[in-house]
Amino acid sequence: MVASNKTTASTSRAVKPHILGGSNNLVAERHRREKAEEALQMTRQNLRTVAQDLTLQVQKLAQAVEALQVEKRHRLQLDEASQELLETLQEQINEVDKRQEQCCVVDCRIENAVKLLDEQSTADRFELRELVSRLHEVQDEQATEIRLLHQELVASKDFITQRLNAIEDAMTSVRSEIARGSEQIHATMQSHAGKIDELDEKLFALDKELLKLKLALPVSVKAQIPVLFTDQRSGTGATGRMDAIQNGDLAVTFRLQELATDLETVKADSIAYRSADRKQFDALTNRMREAAKSHLALKKEVETRLQDMRVCYDQMITRIPSELSKRVQKAQTAWDDEIETLKASVLNLEAFYNVQKRKESTAAFNSHPSMMVDPEQQKLLERVKSLQKEVNSLREEHDSHLTRLDADLLGLYDWTRDKVASIRSH
Repeated sequence: MVASNKTTASTSRAVKPHILGGSNNLVAERHRREKAEEALQMTRQNLRTVAQDLTLQVQKLAQAVEALQVEKRHRLQLDEASQELLETLQEQINEVDKRQEQCCVVDCRIENAVKLLDEQSTADRFELRELVSRLHEVQDEQATEIRLLHQELVASKDFITQRLNAIEDAMTSVRSEIARGSEQIHATMQSHAGKIDELDEKLFALDKELLKLKLALPVSVKAQIPVLFTDQRSGTGATGRMDAIQNGDLAVTFRLQELATDLETVKADSIAYRSADRKQFDALTNRMREAAKSHLALKKEVETRLQDMRVCYDQMITRIPSELSKRVQKAQTAWDDEIETLKASVLNLEAFYNVQKRKESTAAFNSHPSMMVDPEQQKLLERVKSLQKEVNSLREEHDSHLTRLDADLLGLYDWTRDKVASIRSH
């Protein structure tokens, strides 16, 4: 309305017509339409910008809605999980309550059992006290009896020691008297033996004289001569010896007792020596057994090592040559393949060189007979020659490697044979 009022005012004021022609109303209408179109374009642009902003906001809102839905789902899941957890907790609480009730029952039973145990323990303690008091009484009685027995034992011990000392003194005196008597008897026996020997010599001399007389006298007179004094003495000497033996029985018995004690000591010493010898012999046998066991273990270990060495040598004899032959075959096949490839490349280069040479010869013959060779062809020729040299060197290396491998194989065979022969000889 304001624009229309302005246009009417301007038309009423301006009376001149427009340059392009037409009335002023049309011009005003045109201006109004242009302004309206500009406003429409502005609104469209604003709408587009607003639509873009709104689409972004709508997308954000959609994302927010989706996020809210996801959160709602998570909340529902959490609610379900919390509900399940609450149910499980409630079940656990119920179980705990049941266990508490059971524990209360058990506590009551334990209290009753403890009370019974206390009562039994008090009764047992009372019985133990009575038993201990009785034991003390019995112990006191036994202590008095032991004291009396100890006094009696001490008295009997003193009496026995006195008797033993007296017996020992008597034995020493008897032994001394027996030794004195035996010495006197021995001296008297020696003196009697000397006297008897003297008498024997004298009687022997008398017998000689009687024999001489008998030999000198006739037979009728020989019958009147008495018997030899030595024969008479033999009968009387036997009776005298029996009396001496009867008198010397006491000393002999004591001497025999001493000899018996000496023999017993010798037997005890021999038994002790025998036991010591047996112990030493047992220790020696144990050492010998241990040495034999260690020797057997060492022998077994040596046999196992020899077996392992034999297995290793067998493997060296069987496996190593086969592996070496396989490796040699592989190397030979690889060398053959390389040589074949080199030969093929050389043949290809020679064919290419021949073709190029023919082409060049024809071109030179056609153009000029004295034309020089192309430098590229010269390079190809040099390359072919170098390849031929490499092939020849590779063949020589291959032959040298084969000879070296043959020598190594022969040396390995000889070494294994020597080792096996040495093992068999050992």
